[in-house]
Amino acid sequence: TGTFTGQDQAAWSVTGNANYISLGGEFPKVNGVAEQGLVRFAVSSIAPNKVGPVASTALTPTVTKVGTSVKLTWGTTYDPDNAVLKYSVYRDGTIPVGSTSVDTRFWTAPAPTQTVTDASPPNGTHTYTVVASDSFGNSVTSAKSAAVTITGATTTTPIVFASDSFNRTVTGGLGTADIGGAWTSASTVAAQSVTPGAAKLAMTAGITTTGILTATSQANAVVTSTISFDKIATGGGIYFSLAGRRVNSTEEYRAEVHQLSSGAVTIYITKLDGSSTEVTLSSTVTLPATLAAGAQLDIKFSVLTTAGTTALGLKAWPASGTEPAAFQATATDSSAALQVPASVGLRSYLSGSATSPVTVSVSSFKASQS
Repeated sequence: TGTFTGQDQAAWSVTGNANYISLGGEFPKVNGVAEQGLVRFAVSSIAPNKVGPVASTALTPTVTKVGTSVKLTWGTTYDPDNAVLKYSVYRDGTIPVGSTSVDTRFWTAPAPTQTVTDASPPNGTHTYTVVASDSFGNSVTSAKSAAVTITGATTTTPIVFASDSFNRTVTGGLGTADIGGAWTSASTVAAQSVTPGAAKLAMTAGITTTGILTATSQANAVVTSTISFDKIATGGGIYFSLAGRRVNSTEEYRAEVHQLSSGAVTIYITKLDGSSTEVTLSSTVTLPATLAAGAQLDIKFSVLTTAGTTALGLKAWPASGTEPAAFQATATDSSAALQVPASVGLRSYLSGSATSPVTVSVSSFKASQS
């Protein structure tokens, strides 16, 4: 507020149009920035959208050891132009533990208190951080928690070597993942973009687009992703696949998800073994329910090698439901060229007989060691 008139009021007049609201008055600053007497606010589609969450000591997590697990507690912050913020907790700076989204205004922060439990940290000394991020990709990271030492753990948490929440804006590609380096497009980069919260694969008939994290190289991987289609595909339907082990363009293990024009979804496991022709390794499984336009589907693909033979497992289920206990499609394979460390990635293809485009949204992608 201004002080000149003694009225303890900031803005005296307001006007606007479809793109802006302007305020005039006796205020000296707006959001802490000098903006004396006159300011305009734009709708988000033309605004810079660079104002992020406010740094706060309340974000620093408090750790409580409960047996061999760790309970993390922290307070919220706020963002001047986003009501809902995502809070992601990381162990030792890079390993995701959990996340939650909270609607908080500046007059309610740092309450309410948020809690996440790291159920199975490995033996050793660990610290934790909280990253608060908004829908435009702006973020602030807390100070590290006090160190906590775990002993007697009987399980080892798999190391996440690739992870992406797609919390950024990119045109003509997928940008750089949160963990795993830059995405490399093997085809049709123009079909790819990222808006805060999802990668977008804009598919037209006969088009294939691929994104590979070429900086990753692992012998074993468990790859998970959450996807949705903006409409039910026509013609031969739409195919989405996860690459659980991609040696090169003709050597790859794939988890295939195929939505038919009826809305039904089938899944199966394939490989490329020295050519561009896919070889089906598993039976085709039809999921119990159809997938509506816009509904999210969770996918998990396991690629584990022991003594030169790779065991492959695939499951998929509505994100609103419960993960199946067992893999729905399984296979084994011993192709020599595929028994090596390799990259992970994703791929989408719309049937050449489709009569309308389909956009695939990928809201998460993660790969961990087994």
